[in-house]
Amino acid sequence: MEYNSILDRIEEQKKDLLSAKLFRYAGLIQAIEFFSQKLNFDQILDAGFDFVNELLTVEHSAVFVLQGNSYILRKLKGYENGAAIVKNNEKLENFAVLHGGILHDREHLERFFEGDILSKYNVSVVIPLIMDNVLFGFIFIDNKMVGQLNEEDYIISEALMKLLNNALENYKRYEELQKANKELDEKIFNLFAINQSSKALLSELSLDVLYNLSVDVFSELTQNSITGFVLFDEKSEKFILKAFKDIYYNDIDSNTGLTLNKKARVDTNRVIINTSEKRDVLYFNSLFTEGIDGLKALKVHYIILLIKNGKILGFVTLGQSVTGVEYKTGMFELIESLASATYIALSNAQLFKQVNEQKKIIQSKLEKLTSLNDLMKNINSSSSVQTLIELTLRTFEISFLVDKALIALFDKEKGSFHVEKTLNISTKKREIKLTDSWKRVMEGDTVYEAREDGVLKYIDKALIEDIGDSSGILIIPIYLDRLEIELLGVLIFFKYKKTAINDEENILTMETVAGHIAPVLSNLFTIEEQKRFLLPNYIEMFKKDLKESISEALEFSLDLEVLQVVDTRKFVFKGNTIVGKLETAFKKVYPFSNNDIFIICSDDKDIGKKLKKIASSNDINVKRLKLGKDFRSFQEFFKLF
Repeated sequence: MEYNSILDRIEEQKKDLLSAKLFRYAGLIQAIEFFSQKLNFDQILDAGFDFVNELLTVEHSAVFVLQGNSYILRKLKGYENGAAIVKNNEKLENFAVLHGGILHDREHLERFFEGDILSKYNVSVVIPLIMDNVLFGFIFIDNKMVGQLNEEDYIISEALMKLLNNALENYKRYEELQKANKELDEKIFNLFAINQSSKALLSELSLDVLYNLSVDVFSELTQNSITGFVLFDEKSEKFILKAFKDIYYNDIDSNTGLTLNKKARVDTNRVIINTSEKRDVLYFNSLFTEGIDGLKALKVHYIILLIKNGKILGFVTLGQSVTGVEYKTGMFELIESLASATYIALSNAQLFKQVNEQKKIIQSKLEKLTSLNDLMKNINSSSSVQTLIELTLRTFEISFLVDKALIALFDKEKGSFHVEKTLNISTKKREIKLTDSWKRVMEGDTVYEAREDGVLKYIDKALIEDIGDSSGILIIPIYLDRLEIELLGVLIFFKYKKTAINDEENILTMETVAGHIAPVLSNLFTIEEQKRFLLPNYIEMFKKDLKESISEALEFSLDLEVLQVVDTRKFVFKGNTIVGKLETAFKKVYPFSNNDIFIICSDDKDIGKKLKKIASSNDINVKRLKLGKDFRSFQEFFKLF
């Protein structure tokens, strides 16, 4: 061979070698440019496999990707068959930390992979795919189409590995960033939802409206099919379903209630209960005696507990979502925040309700005190026993809402009580006889009996029948506590319109009234007793009224007569029944004595009829003196006597 031809051949070989290197470097540049783009996992994997095959000009290759606890065959080139699964193990799990580069030595290959896998694929080189120190996959390479893999091929493999792993890292970071952005958007929306919902909830002060509003908020924001709101009820001491919403308009038993287990141990860290988890169901069953079965009507999937200071205040129940998709973690955070805002709103509404109720109670007490003050004034100004009794019972009915009551005065001579006046009781029974049970009352004690047999100890069955429907009997004595108890009478109550007769406040009020009545009643008794002995000067009254009547009759031309009624009975000691009858028939009656009575009649045409009616049943003589006929002036009248 000539020298020039040898030089030409050597030159050709140099050109072929240079061309191959340029092709690989150009391929690497293309790979760098390609993997610098935003790619998804499938694009990276498929393109990486193709670049490895092209730049290394391999005849057989396979790529495996981690799924679960095994590496699954993803793509294959040149092999007719092979193992589709490579099981993960502790060595592969630590590969990224312990090695992290390509494998081409037999010793290194056998260190991480089983011999049968290496044999089936006749593996010469393994290119690992690593993300976040985790072996996410690998590419098996057999040999080149022409020749054996050399040092330069290992360099290209290492470069491709770094490109692929960087691309995978970028993909993962981008996915995490997208996920974080999405979660951030959800959190921003949730914060906005919490802000707006909290404003709506906190601005409402009606409990009934608030229950429905809260369940609407939960239903709309969580997009679930059925929502329940359960709170602790102090009256029943149970957790009661306060409100619910079913988007399919199914009927639900609104009396759903759970009882807290007294031995329950509340874990403040376990707020969300998943009813599909046996552990969570057992925990919920340990909290409530009825367990999860008590919420069957609500078709519960999740329960969010409201816990404050280690105590369960209530909970929110969620059914299946409308879309059928599982709830996200951010949704539970939203629900917890909304539940807290709802509880605050409910607490505010309850406090507002309590304030209003207290205000009503205070106003009611003020009205009672005002009524009591007015009653005291009326009692003090009473001019007679009957007036005092009527005013007292009338005030009881209007201001203190007493429905049935009576006032009875003690008759010392008979040793019994006389019913002076009743309130809403129609009866002819006027006497209440004393029994042994009255001993406490006689000693100044207030007595209350609720049962009928207890009432019978104080009043007889006939009076009970006249009273009718009652709430028992309350007896408050009217007495003066001097050297010994001086009983004057009793206030007896049978029924109030709105409250129980044994209400402590009512008893205290009525005892105050009885204590105030006692001295006034005693004074009125004394005044009436004195009236029996101190009669007015009827002669002077007669002179004064006669003078005025004569003057009016002469001025206005009126008829005027003076009647002298004489009782023909010889002795009249105790009052005169004629006087009472005459006072009923005539306005101006003047009993000079029990036997001698004068009457002034002004323009009365029925004098004769009235006198005839009275004279028919009594022994009386009547003398009629007429102005203008029998006398003409005041002085002339007295000359007749």
